[in-house]
Amino acid sequence: MRLENFESAGLEPIGEGEENRVFVNPQNETRVISERKESAEKNTFRQMKGKFYLTKIVHALLPKHIPDIYQVTETSSGQQTIDREYIVHSESHARLQNAKKNSDVEMEQAAGQVIIDEAGEKINEVDSKLEDLGLAFCIDKNLGNYIKDDSGGIHYLETFNPWQADPVGPGSIEVLFNEETLREAIEKIPDEKTKIREKCEGYLKRLMTLVNEESNMIPVEIDAQMNREEMVKLEAEFASFESNHPIDLLMSITDAGEARKSEERTSAKRALGPLLASLNLSRNENYITAEQYLKFNERYQRFSRAVGMLNGGTVDHTR
Repeated sequence: MRLENFESAGLEPIGEGEENRVFVNPQNETRVISERKESAEKNTFRQMKGKFYLTKIVHALLPKHIPDIYQVTETSSGQQTIDREYIVHSESHARLQNAKKNSDVEMEQAAGQVIIDEAGEKINEVDSKLEDLGLAFCIDKNLGNYIKDDSGGIHYLETFNPWQADPVGPGSIEVLFNEETLREAIEKIPDEKTKIREKCEGYLKRLMTLVNEESNMIPVEIDAQMNREEMVKLEAEFASFESNHPIDLLMSITDAGEARKSEERTSAKRALGPLLASLNLSRNENYITAEQYLKFNERYQRFSRAVGMLNGGTVDHTR
């Protein structure tokens, strides 16, 4: 962990946007350091950690397209940096960055068109893969965020922001990824990559803890009548899940082969997504309090553990 300030003075950035400047790490040329500009609005450190966990997961799921991330740092002076794998700039990407640096709008447009002509279709394919992982709202489609390597592969360079301030509901956050879709993608990591799958499960668990903590940091006013109505609705939805999908029956399914054939488990797994979406909507729209959300979330986690995750030849009911 780099606790001291990163000294960017005298170094030439290889990329620069409105909020960050990117440098080759002078201590390790296989890595880059993205430094938050002093003029840019700072992320909370909780949000930076969320970016780290979410980007780690997406790198594990799409290693050919998403550069690895190694650490996020906030020093005592407030400097925020992110250390990542260095993907060497293509000629067209370098021209685009140079045009931005020189504020040459005409050259920037020309360089952007070259990137579209060279790799537009493959960029769209990468975006589609990210959308399939429930990350549609995390994608920054600025052309400067994509690089085509020598073999023709596309790398998406930006980190993944897990949430932002809700523009519609002041005092709350808007989660930018789909937890259930991401969880399902992690579960599909093959058995020969068990360690990677287990790491991703841990990253997702820590990420959701950060989301809940960030939500609870923001004081909000709750309409009493709306709160009562929402509590009744959620209670009915959770009771319905438990009635239609007995927890003891789900917990008794411990063999992966049996799990794949089980209609009961398949039905329960399918029902988890809408249940989580309903709970998150209630919290994001400030229909329920943070305390109420946490109690329902505990019940949801119990349902999720009952469905379990396939791990080798067994069903893991502990995560």
